[in-house]
Amino acid sequence: MSILHRIPGNHNNYLLLDGAQFESVERWLYQHTNNPEYKLLYEGTELANAKDVSPCLVDLSNPTLRHLADQFSVGALEHSWGIVVTTFTNVSFEDLIQHLQSRLYVSSATTKKAIFRWYDPRVCKHLLDRSTATEIAELLGPIESIHLASTDGWLAFKNQEQANPNPQLLCLSDKQSEAIFDAAQEVYQQRLTQHLNTYFPAKFQPIPPTEQNILINRWIKLAHSLGFEDQLSLTLFCNVLATLGENCLDTSKTQYPEISSLLLKKSSQTAAQRIMEAADLAAETQEPLILATGTES
Repeated sequence: MSILHRIPGNHNNYLLLDGAQFESVERWLYQHTNNPEYKLLYEGTELANAKDVSPCLVDLSNPTLRHLADQFSVGALEHSWGIVVTTFTNVSFEDLIQHLQSRLYVSSATTKKAIFRWYDPRVCKHLLDRSTATEIAELLGPIESIHLASTDGWLAFKNQEQANPNPQLLCLSDKQSEAIFDAAQEVYQQRLTQHLNTYFPAKFQPIPPTEQNILINRWIKLAHSLGFEDQLSLTLFCNVLATLGENCLDTSKTQYPEISSLLLKKSSQTAAQRIMEAADLAAETQEPLILATGTES
């Protein structure tokens, strides 16, 4: 069912597409309609040179364009294409563009200015869940509601009060910053799960998804406990365990004492150097060599 059937009343509805999730968001639009009404939000800003990954606002007010919502609904969950926004009455397309361009950046207690991709549905869900009504109003401005696809189905978030236009840089609260961090971790774990299923199918594909999540969470906690923190190091650590099994962490059982030492013992090498060397050695035990890092996408 198209998402528009879930939105009651006669509202002004728009797609807010995450250009980073498309090979070309403009190509996608023209594949489905001859004359889309849209705006690449990076255009006319200091991010104009990055328009290939720009968020894209698509006006669905013209009845001939409403079928774009049907096409969006088909891939919204699998590809994290974006969100559906509905404005308060008497809000023009230009008003909405102006507001959204004022939300391209954000600040926080630890960051003076950063690109703000809140329209990624995986981020948006966490962010709105942990925002107060006032914070939601400041973020959404003329937007009355948000609809996004999730594993729990279509979720709706309501803005209780239309905030006055405020072009100032939005400053996130600590809870909002935590929400974005948690969303990033969730996205990474999804990529890691896909990576392990792709490069280690014999081990992972027979395991039910819930048990895969439990296993990968355990491996990530093990990696953190051993000092491997960044995403590349975490992925390489999981590669080693997927290749050799968890016995490689037990010095009394492992057949690969050099790899075990690299994983367990601190040395003059950094943690990143040790896990890179361990992953290379583990890959050499296999045919063909496993060189993937899980960061290809």
